[in-house]
Amino acid sequence: MTVADRIKAQREKLGLSQEELAHRMGLKSRSSITRIEKSGDDISMKDIERLAYVLDCSKLYLMGWNEEQVENNVDEQEEKFKRHYKQLNPEQRTIVDNLIAALVKKQ
Repeated sequence: MTVADRIKAQREKLGLSQEELAHRMGLKSRSSITRIEKSGDDISMKDIERLAYVLDCSKLYLMGWNEEQVENNVDEQEEKFKRHYKQLNPEQRTIVDNLIAALVKKQ
């Protein structure tokens, strides 16, 4: 089942028309929902988050992921970061540390 299939299935499960879903998402017409349900390829994470909220389901469900896949992906990303970080010299590590601190502070 594709992202588009899951969006359509969840919309239908809730008994919403494309027009109702578009309205709840703050869109002017149902054409955006039609496009999403046909292709599903060009959906931003912001739209996935809004769809998940409006459709009363998780982002993971819409994306076709499960908790284990997400945890495995995070673990893989952490390991990749560690490998790259170890290859940096002390000056580069300081730059990375400062960048991370600034990004976390912005949240």
